[in-house]
Amino acid sequence: MKNIPIPKVFISYSWTSPQHEEWVIDLSQRLVDMFIAK
Repeated sequence: MKNIPIPKVFISYSWTSPQHEEWVIDLSQRLVDMFIAK
């Protein structure tokens, strides 16, 4: 397998509600699970 660089993502969001905060946390965890670097 070739050395493929791991993509990096910066997530910026507003703290509008606890539900939205939880959604962002879930999104970030899914990205990490898919081998996206923090």
